[in-house]
Amino acid sequence: MGRIFSEICSFLIVIFLSGCILDKDDSKETEDEGSYIIETNKTEIQSYPDGGGLFIIMMTPSEDFMGKVRLSVSANNLLNSRLTNEALSLEKRITEVEIHPDKITEIDEYILKIISQHGVTVDTLFLKIDVVEPNLPWNSPIYYGNAVNIHNMFIQWLQDTNPKLGVNDTNDWFFYNNSPIIIPGAPGDWTFLSETWDITVIWAGYPFNTESVLLRKRGESKPMFAALKDKDGKIREIPVSDFRTSLYSNLN
Repeated sequence: MGRIFSEICSFLIVIFLSGCILDKDDSKETEDEGSYIIETNKTEIQSYPDGGGLFIIMMTPSEDFMGKVRLSVSANNLLNSRLTNEALSLEKRITEVEIHPDKITEIDEYILKIISQHGVTVDTLFLKIDVVEPNLPWNSPIYYGNAVNIHNMFIQWLQDTNPKLGVNDTNDWFFYNNSPIIIPGAPGDWTFLSETWDITVIWAGYPFNTESVLLRKRGESKPMFAALKDKDGKIREIPVSDFRTSLYSNLN
């Protein structure tokens, strides 16, 4: 009986020591060191009830950075905000904050907080969302139909010309107007989001009659591709930097 008890005690000691070693190794892997900077592609957006919005959040680490920056978002519940990635590291430096204001969201200015924590360091990034009353009912097919048609046309063109990108019409798209208070003569401006892609669709009316799309892969900070449909109906790839200006350069 004494020998059995002694063996059991030895076994438990081995387990305990093994657990300590594993915990120690694990703490090395998750140790937070160094410093970082959190930036965003914009600090303010305009949205509307039943609309949407997107911020791209980027982390720039110091040379001695280790570990993870853990993120959380604090905002009015009616904004339906969500982080696409709640931890940034050397391997994953980009996250996004989506908003989708509820239909009953009041017209007002809202502050959205991105709280970051790295070891004992805690920082807060403040972003502004101006929820306005749109001057057209953008949730009506009469108004978003043109954006959807242009989006679908370019999706088909991408499937035919760049099938390796994997952009297709089977993606579940959430879309919204980027300029809810329309200014006469201003281009149409819509965003389409899927789990993988962020597509911006813009168009200019007469006398330009041009349409353009900008493609960004989710999780990346910069767009990767842009295309323009000329007045003559031909679609061609254009430099990303020409995405907006090219709308007004085709009066053939």
